[in-house]
Amino acid sequence: MDSPSRSVRAVPNECDDRAPRRSERRIRAAAFPREKSLRAFDFDANPSVDPATVNTLATCEWVKKGELLCLIGDSGTGKSHLLIALGTKAAMQGFRVRYVLATKLVNELVEAADEKQLSKTIARYPGNSLCPRSPRCGMTRPVPQ
Repeated sequence: MDSPSRSVRAVPNECDDRAPRRSERRIRAAAFPREKSLRAFDFDANPSVDPATVNTLATCEWVKKGELLCLIGDSGTGKSHLLIALGTKAAMQGFRVRYVLATKLVNELVEAADEKQLSKTIARYPGNSLCPRSPRCGMTRPVPQ
């Protein structure tokens, strides 16, 4: 039989485990195509990307203010890497995130409209905000919990 002090000690340990598991669930729900981190981003290979700006974005203050993030650049400039890494950061900070290609989103919305299911389809996205990702412009809007 557990003593009362042993039970009391178990509660904080269980609570400590919940936060990382919630973050992991939010990251899985975001449907990122692969794992990316800001630490792994090569700023030397992408000199036009300002590390200070990226570090400011990583605080997620723009999310709290309800602002959109749009990354524009040529192929191979790190847009996808940064979007995934920043989205992961946002999920770890408690925001719901959804990664979706713009073409997939448009097709899904057109099909839903044809089937008179548009409202239901839009409701599946975090906070009813759509977060398209196209090859030339990445845009995300994580939703505060």
